[in-house]
Amino acid sequence: MLTIEGLLRQLALLPYLAKVGLVVMAISGLADVMAHLEAHPIELVGQPHVHTSFEASAHLGGFVSMVLILLGVVVDGVRRSRAHRQAVEHQQKGVA
Repeated sequence: MLTIEGLLRQLALLPYLAKVGLVVMAISGLADVMAHLEAHPIELVGQPHVHTSFEASAHLGGFVSMVLILLGVVVDGVRRSRAHRQAVEHQQKGVA
């Protein structure tokens, strides 16, 4: 069952960069919603939509957040793999 405590426990296990990425994603997601909810002038049919700097910044924030989350997961995976490899090498030296 999904509970707040269980969700917080799972969030605590995330790598630091992934946590930062989630915060950035939440902020940029709210900014993106606000940007798209603000009133736009009526556009003529066939005319391209020009994004405001606020919309572009919100989209850039979403992209940056995804990169941070992915980078956090990859760095954590490499660190765990390296630690596991060193533990195995240490055990093998002890056996030999």
